[in-house]
Amino acid sequence: MYIELTGSLLRDSTGKIIGGVKVVRDITGLKRVEETLREAEEKYRALFEATPVGIGIADLDGKIIDGNQSMLEMSGFTLEELKSIKVSATYVDSDERKFLLKTLQETADCVIWR
Repeated sequence: MYIELTGSLLRDSTGKIIGGVKVVRDITGLKRVEETLREAEEKYRALFEATPVGIGIADLDGKIIDGNQSMLEMSGFTLEELKSIKVSATYVDSDERKFLLKTLQETADCVIWR
């Protein structure tokens, strides 16, 4: 069981301590969720790095956020260099990215795309 304990002193108008308040909260569920998330992140990272396929991650504005080792080897860039490139520069036809974003917007019902 995990708990969170906070406490405060109560003072009167002269500053004299007249009591205190303690709050105890059970945060076991939160800790379990955090552990599950940490494990999922570790599995994702292992899969991301171990796959022999180049994977790059970019935000919707086209800023490259990450790339796995296979992507770095395929592109010949370091991760820092890759992050300095706009993803739109990797498309032969810039309209392909616009089409991809439009398709994702139309088919993804839980994500807001720009």
